[in-house]
Amino acid sequence: MTTAPKGKMISPMSDSPDHAAALGVMLANFAILESSLLRLMQLALNSTQGQAASIYNGIISVPAKLDIIQELLIHSKLPGELCEEITKLLTRARRLNKRRSEYVHASWGVGFKEGALTIISSGLSRGQEPKHRDIKASEIQRLADDLGELSWEISALLHPDKRAASYLG
Repeated sequence: MTTAPKGKMISPMSDSPDHAAALGVMLANFAILESSLLRLMQLALNSTQGQAASIYNGIISVPAKLDIIQELLIHSKLPGELCEEITKLLTRARRLNKRRSEYVHASWGVGFKEGALTIISSGLSRGQEPKHRDIKASEIQRLADDLGELSWEISALLHPDKRAASYLG
């Protein structure tokens, strides 16, 4: 384990550049996904991007953002087939966000297996004992790739040569 210089703090990530890099890619891909979700809200609202951003950015919880987009779709004038496609994408976003939250909100420690770090998820707010799990960088990278793929699929749906584009301002 790396020894911290005097007055500096280190983390288990200091000795695991692969984990740190995978987390960075995951966070970047999630930021891109958030931009795509904002465009879906704009589509469901039939509004400008600024109007949709005023609502979207005012909501902190990602599950709440997804719930609101889903509810807006129900009340939108978008074709049913398009709403069904978007609903499937939102379902995937929920599943991926749950995985992302596991990494983002966990504490990290030195792993017990070679090439792994331990994530410690706190269940204290739910009256549960914390859970420890070793995780390899490749697991985080798979999530990063899945987030990137979902972002691409949403962007493809909203691209000008797709039918949804005609509903965007």
